[in-house]
Amino acid sequence: MRVRCVRVSARPEDVVPGADVVIVAAPAHAHRPLLCAIAPHVTRGVWVGTLYGQGGFDWAVASAFSSRARGVVAVTFGLTNIPWICQKVKYGASARIIGPKKKLYVAATPTTIAPQAALLVEALFGIPTETVANFLSLTLTPSNQIIHPARYYAIFHDYDGKKVYQRQSLPAKLFVRARCCSLRRALTLPCVF
Repeated sequence: MRVRCVRVSARPEDVVPGADVVIVAAPAHAHRPLLCAIAPHVTRGVWVGTLYGQGGFDWAVASAFSSRARGVVAVTFGLTNIPWICQKVKYGASARIIGPKKKLYVAATPTTIAPQAALLVEALFGIPTETVANFLSLTLTPSNQIIHPARYYAIFHDYDGKKVYQRQSLPAKLFVRARCCSLRRALTLPCVF
């Protein structure tokens, strides 16, 4: 996929006005601050989405837009997981897609619009997309918080509070050559679903 970037700015007022769809591509802890920054600049009827819908994204949207007139945000949508994993080729200039998902799952508010949100996501990313019941399904399924601790445990299981790790001894990529103890640790995590 090649995309031509039309405009880049750190100022939402330079890029947000007039957009039909605004997608927040950031970690969950950054959602609300970013949404608060864009809220004054969106056009009525905008669809606001995120590539990573966990962490109560729908609540962050409601909070960030609470001072705007009702109906400014027509649809809020979020994916269960990011569509792909990317690897930086040249910082700030190019990336390579290395792990596209076979299927995406989207939640939307209002829930009656979820099928249209799935069509939008499928058109944007070229990956078949299905709907999930609601945002609570995303918030209560924190996949990163399940898989990453096991991987970090495999890397740092011998830490004694004093050891200093040398950069060359650490894996360059988090999941390349994952050790078996990572998988064993992940399989022994308590099931809380």
